Amino acid sequence: MAIRDRFDLVILDWAGTTVDFGCHAPVIALREAFARRGVGISDAQARRDTGQAKADHVRALLKDPAIGKAWTEACGRAADDADVQDLMTDLAPLMRDQAARAARLIDGARSAVERCRRKESKWAHQPVTHAR
Repeated sequence: MAIRDRFDLVILDWAGTTVDFGCHAPVIALREAFARRGVGISDAQARRDTGQAKADHVRALLKDPAIGKAWTEACGRAADDADVQDLMTDLAPLMRDQAARAARLIDGARSAVERCRRKESKWAHQPVTHAR
């Protein structure tokens, strides 16, 4: 019996897996939001706290000693809650724009989904959320 005949439920993880493999959209958006304030962050720094609510993610980035120092040098003071809110205001449209640019299915996903639909498999997926 082939593996395709041994299951009747398909669970998809969208952001970073089935679509935007590698999860580049949020990294690019975070880097752009910080860059607008003269603060450079690396991909590794942007990814480090991925999975948290976006505001918590931004706060964690601002608490990073290197990023905090860069912020103080660029802005003349330490970041505060108003800065978190300003970054969040910028992040919402940046995340939408980057998600739209990255909204490509990984190779083989469409044909796999079509095969499962023909088999009338059950579906489950994690909804994509941005700038929580």
